[in-house]
Amino acid sequence: MGCLRGSVMALAGVLAANSAQAWQPTDCAKLAIHFAGTSATTRTECKFDDAGTGTDELIDAYGVGSVLFIMHHGVADTGRVYMPRLTVKRLVQEVVTSKDLSDWTEPTEAKAFDVIRFKGVLAAGGARMACVGFSRYAGHVDHSTGYRHVVIGVLCDRGDPSDTSVAGVLDAVDADFW
Repeated sequence: MGCLRGSVMALAGVLAANSAQAWQPTDCAKLAIHFAGTSATTRTECKFDDAGTGTDELIDAYGVGSVLFIMHHGVADTGRVYMPRLTVKRLVQEVVTSKDLSDWTEPTEAKAFDVIRFKGVLAAGGARMACVGFSRYAGHVDHSTGYRHVVIGVLCDRGDPSDTSVAGVLDAVDADFW
């Protein structure tokens, strides 16, 4: 139980400190997560942080009227530290710094990801946007209910992202650990 509690607190700390982390710019090819981009992507930036108990990676992708971020948190393969599975809604609420989130739909599945739609204001004084949150766990730890990796993403757009555009984003997300 101590291992689980420690990793829950570590994951909660990483998620809560997301904006305060010491993110370092890096070459996107050096990350364990990858985003192939879509036709709507105009700029992509990648960052990482050595979180002590694991690593954090971040991909920010921008398009005209849209923003996407994909975050990966991974813990060391020691067998003693792992992350419990949280709902996609809880993960999104933890990583999005704005608390002006509403109109949540029921979570669904698409392309091996848990997916949820919501509305949100992502920047002070910003416009309300239609958003889609997604998450996927990997690296199940034997004899536990935990995982070594979680990928969390949020796509927001001025228009309501279509199921086709969401599927295109999910198809463009890849990882070395899947």
